[in-house]
Amino acid sequence: VTYEGQQALVYHPESLLTHLDELAHEALPGSEAVFVIESAWAERAVIVEEFVYGREFSCVVVRNEDTSTTALPPTEISKGPGEFDVHSNHITGMSRRETPIQLPDTQIDNIRRECTRLFQELGFGAYARIDGFVTDDGRILINDPNNTSPLLPASLLFHQAAEIGLNASQFLTFIVR
Repeated sequence: VTYEGQQALVYHPESLLTHLDELAHEALPGSEAVFVIESAWAERAVIVEEFVYGREFSCVVVRNEDTSTTALPPTEISKGPGEFDVHSNHITGMSRRETPIQLPDTQIDNIRRECTRLFQELGFGAYARIDGFVTDDGRILINDPNNTSPLLPASLLFHQAAEIGLNASQFLTFIVR
């Protein structure tokens, strides 16, 4: 980390966060602190994202036979009991899922529209699972577009397909076609 000409070598993400917090407190109030973060080994760039206060969602988008696209009803994902990580998100009982996400229809439509736009812009094929957040002020932040999704019994693909009346077998047949 380089800040105002001073360099520090940091070995762990938690140490990096602590170091950045300390530097931010040293900066003049109201000023914008600029930090340069670079890897000493393999990585050429590091992405630092702000913490997002919002409701997490996942939305499956599928390409229809006529090449149009359909965004299924988005699912809200909430932390379940115990430690929550990316693997817990795909194991039954580790997270709570509500489809569709409990928001006004206009916000649900905005999520579906934004996920469809991204699906088309990124040139996905048959389907994609697009994850993101909706903030309290209604902003939609996409943070994880996926061109594959786990095909486990608790998969969001099957959960959302059920909302439009398709069982797992019917949905997989649709994807294959």
